[in-house]
Amino acid sequence: MKGTLNASFIEATAVEATQPILAILLVIIIVVSAVANTLIMLGIYSDSRMQTPTNTLILSQSVADLGTTVFVIPCALISVACGGWRLGDIMCAVNAFLNMYLTAITVLNLTVIGIDRYFAIVHPAHHKISRKKAIYVVVFVWALALLPGLPLLALLSDKVILVYFPGFFVCGQEFLYPTGQIELGVIILICTLFVAIPLLVILFCFKKIFRVTRDKKHRICPCAMSNAQKIAIQVYAKSAYTSMYVIITSLLQVFPACFTMLLVGFQAITIPEGLASTFKIVMWSHCFVKPIIYAARQRYFSRRILNFYKSPCCRGMRARSFFDRCILIRIKHQSHECESRKTSLNGRFPQTSRNRSISVNLKSMLQVTRRQSNDSKLRDFSEI
Repeated sequence: MKGTLNASFIEATAVEATQPILAILLVIIIVVSAVANTLIMLGIYSDSRMQTPTNTLILSQSVADLGTTVFVIPCALISVACGGWRLGDIMCAVNAFLNMYLTAITVLNLTVIGIDRYFAIVHPAHHKISRKKAIYVVVFVWALALLPGLPLLALLSDKVILVYFPGFFVCGQEFLYPTGQIELGVIILICTLFVAIPLLVILFCFKKIFRVTRDKKHRICPCAMSNAQKIAIQVYAKSAYTSMYVIITSLLQVFPACFTMLLVGFQAITIPEGLASTFKIVMWSHCFVKPIIYAARQRYFSRRILNFYKSPCCRGMRARSFFDRCILIRIKHQSHECESRKTSLNGRFPQTSRNRSISVNLKSMLQVTRRQSNDSKLRDFSEI
């Protein structure tokens, strides 16, 4: 008995000592995630060229992460500061709903992004999804996520109650022993639909994607490909790797906390609060890890972020792009003058060596400038 009391006292002392550290970590997650996801959303919304079907799915993911940052993590911060749940039973039910709902949206969004990349790379002829259809898919994902999000078992069954999990800083469903067969069947169904099937689909999609991108890189001789073909292969490969990094990091961050909390809810295991807190902090950190990966892997997102901060480097890029546009306008103007001169002479344009050289130089400069501009746009505004 004395040993148990000493162990409880030591654990309580350790929890109190780590409260300031946990509060600081939660504040950092809230600030960084809010800024990063807002910049991603503004980067897509402010440029019509970025409003592609794939980026619509990424926008949905950013909205879900921002929802977690604004509505779920602040409640955890209050609980850490107060030493427990102090927001009442109604807010506990709302917190349990939002935690499960936004987590399910994250898993479904990652699955849909993997399927989209699969059709874009493995079956490009069948990849004809429009932005309108992508919006329909997003609406379906957000509606389907209501199934595991709503705490129906806690409302309809006397075997399930809503409680606050101290180590996880959220409210959730706890199953009373012995658990009924109906409740157990519902949980197995939800885990199958929102865990097992998405993982299998993601694994299948990326296995096919990597096989196709590897074959495309080695099947064709690089010297026989045009510049556009080389860029297209690079874009597809970069798109696949970006999606892979995002999905793998998110799954590794999300599922340990979810599985552990599910087992604790079934009263199958008991874990220290420190370990549970670590799992939950790692899980919530995915809210800002994904935007950082997008910004690091996609040049246009990083440029947009730099533009928002108005850094000197960004001003230099804007100045260079403005200078390039001025050169292009000047070349077009000179070419237009030559064409007007040719028309004014009723087709009898003096074909001197000087005029011919000027015309050829202007046309070649215009073609090179357009080709460089198109290549840059293909790299910068390609789907992630």
